[in-house]
Amino acid sequence: MKLFVKFLIVVVLLALAGPFFLKGPDGLPLWRWQDAVAKFNHWRSGAVSNTVGVVIPEAGSVKVYRWQDEAGQWHFSNEPPANQNADVLLINPATNVVQAAKPREPEEEAPVEDPADDIPESAHISPILPLPDPETTQQLLQDVRELQDLAEQRKAAMDNIQ
Repeated sequence: MKLFVKFLIVVVLLALAGPFFLKGPDGLPLWRWQDAVAKFNHWRSGAVSNTVGVVIPEAGSVKVYRWQDEAGQWHFSNEPPANQNADVLLINPATNVVQAAKPREPEEEAPVEDPADDIPESAHISPILPLPDPETTQQLLQDVRELQDLAEQRKAAMDNIQ
């Protein structure tokens, strides 16, 4: 029983330490020590959250009113509705702020040059490629015959296995 408890403690410690060492899709650890300290301090400070799960910041928050009409449509406003009950949401204005990317300047198009202008007239006579010399051709034929013989030997060996 003591061995099982020790094993269980080791498994729990590994599960708690795992996110600090396992890499995410971006190549960084899933969780950093700074994140853990910030979460602990946030938890220790007793931050209050409302019914929709938005954490209410202590300073610099914006008050937003939310209510639902008879048709089921949700409405949001910075002023409360006249004769309806509304939920009050306190939202940190710095949440989910992403700076927009600057658009690139359009590049000027360079005039397209015809590659055929650089080729001398004598090169336009025949599209046929030059043939290799006879010695190279004989060596290529010999290599092909040897390769064909090797393929036939391997096929015969495979047929004998079956």
